[in-house]
Amino acid sequence: MFCVMKRRVMWGGLTAVVVGALLGVHELVSEQVSSVNRTIFRQYDIRGVVGDELPLDQVYRLGRAVAAYLLEQDASVKTVALGMDGRTHSPEIRDNMARALVDSGLDVISIGVCPTPVMYFGLHTLPVQAGIAVTASHNTKEYNGFKICLGHDMVWGEQIQQVYELYRAGVRVESKQTGTVEERDIIPAYVDYLAEQFGDLRDMTLPVIFDCGNGTAGPVIMRLAQLLGWQQAFFMYADVDGSYPNHEADPTVEKNMLDLRVRLRGSNAAVGIGFDGDSDRMAAMTPAGRLIPGDEMLAILARPVVQEAPGSRVVYDVSCSDRVPILLEHWGGGGLMVPTGSSYIKQGMRQKDVFLGGEISGHYMFADRYFGYDDGIYTALRLLESMVCGGKTIDELASIFPRWCSSPIFRPMCADDQKQEVVNKARHYFAEREDAVVTIIDGVRVTLPYGSVIIRASNTQPAISVRFEATTLDNFVRLRDELAQLLAPYVDVEPLRLFDGGRSC
Repeated sequence: MFCVMKRRVMWGGLTAVVVGALLGVHELVSEQVSSVNRTIFRQYDIRGVVGDELPLDQVYRLGRAVAAYLLEQDASVKTVALGMDGRTHSPEIRDNMARALVDSGLDVISIGVCPTPVMYFGLHTLPVQAGIAVTASHNTKEYNGFKICLGHDMVWGEQIQQVYELYRAGVRVESKQTGTVEERDIIPAYVDYLAEQFGDLRDMTLPVIFDCGNGTAGPVIMRLAQLLGWQQAFFMYADVDGSYPNHEADPTVEKNMLDLRVRLRGSNAAVGIGFDGDSDRMAAMTPAGRLIPGDEMLAILARPVVQEAPGSRVVYDVSCSDRVPILLEHWGGGGLMVPTGSSYIKQGMRQKDVFLGGEISGHYMFADRYFGYDDGIYTALRLLESMVCGGKTIDELASIFPRWCSSPIFRPMCADDQKQEVVNKARHYFAEREDAVVTIIDGVRVTLPYGSVIIRASNTQPAISVRFEATTLDNFVRLRDELAQLLAPYVDVEPLRLFDGGRSC
């Protein structure tokens, strides 16, 4: 009935005898669950401290649960794209995940070390029905985990909790025959695709500095620059190093971009661009060293999209400034506010006449000329396109954003089991005030006569997220002091107290 072909594949410690067909049923396995912290099953992915929260000896069992979930949701799933970032434990985690998938009867196309957007690209270009990226995105080197896709969609929210329940119960697919493992490098196809899409950037002379943060973007953006013949592209920390020896791979945090600021000030570069660890986010810095906030970047990216498609809408997250919807309406478009998180953005983008989505953390998703997933490298190209084709400097592009006083996102640490309580206390405080308009779409968003504030529980780390803005410096200081007094009993507010508005006003 079946034509079975065997071959032996060896990579990174995994040796798999790979064979053809999937025959299986779900079976309850009576294993004792080891001490895995449930909090690693987060809103958008599975992510935790390796060893402490994510024991390596539990990855195989977790992989069996992931396979069971995929097949429960879609019995036609046969092949999974499997990529990883450059963290030191990613190869071992990848190997155990691959072994779990093939033991469940699924075939694996292993795409190696690559940006998470390359895995997403594979979902659209490879003969696969699901995808997994071994990554902890921008988290520090101690973390790792998984981003899981079924079809073209992320597995997130309650779906992640379903994976947990399967893991906890030891549910797995028992297959009479194991799957196959095939290694395939799809980075060349991804780079070729981008080069074809951005012909206007061929032979670009614009001086640009890329801070790759020792994440997965470095080799890819360097290859793209060579293919397009960029004459003045300069690279920092382009080698993939999962120990992140130079700075954390989160370009939206000011301290991580200090080296880029120094390089910019000592050069003739027109812009600096940083990427996070798995390259699905980006941030830009002006020649003078101003790090452009994520909502301001969203406005820069949105203007040409809305102007070319009057009446179109842009999805933005609850942490974005009130200036975003004001500008979208001014340009003849509209906005759709959703909870913070790339999955919520993608969900909102499925609605009619939505061509772009983005959030304060630097995730941007284009359904205009692209597939609609978050890709920091693609977003950087759209920014460079606006500069080159429009003949605008980054400062000129950013001048569309009204100059209010706006804070960065403060993320004071707060235990996972306590952070929602802090948010609830803030919500009750503002709800009792007559001058406050409170929105609870995600955490608490408050509009006051003199400013606005967002306080929410982080979905990716044990912390709360705090951001605020005001139209004048006096009102900004007033709001800052009010927030510091409100939050002081629960979290460390010293960084907030010390922020004077600085370059934001």
